[in-house]
Amino acid sequence: MYSKVKILGRAVHPMLVSFPIVFYTAAFVCFCLFQNTANLFWYRVAFIANLAGVVAAAAAAVPGSIDLFIGVPKNTEPRRRGYLHAALNVSSLILFAINLYLIWGTFNMSVTPNSINAVITGIGFGLTVVAAYHGHTLVARDKVGVDLTPEQERIEIGRRPLTT
Repeated sequence: MYSKVKILGRAVHPMLVSFPIVFYTAAFVCFCLFQNTANLFWYRVAFIANLAGVVAAAAAAVPGSIDLFIGVPKNTEPRRRGYLHAALNVSSLILFAINLYLIWGTFNMSVTPNSINAVITGIGFGLTVVAAYHGHTLVARDKVGVDLTPEQERIEIGRRPLTT
């Protein structure tokens, strides 16, 4: 309904968000595994997942920002929820970027487990889960990024006010 960035008529942001979620989850899990096993395989998988998550999140943020600032009407509940969703995701992105900065250049080195990596990615993962809840609410309840038929749009608009 409010999406401005589309490919073949489909909103791009919802297509991209699954990638950082999966990569952030993998990074957190693999840093925890490395912390408990000291197996460098898990560290390297976590490193790659952390890097891929940061890149994917930055890519997903571009159409999401455009949709939020241009597509979602001002002074509405979806706009307010969109700001919260964005703030949580940006905070998570910052944490994963900080972690990437801390581990940069260590991929081929023999490193010892450091709980800071699991802690940073754990907090970032938690923020991502909360952000995903709000993103799902934007899609499922507020129909952001969902193309409605004229009949569905009439029913949705009649169901609740857009502004609060």
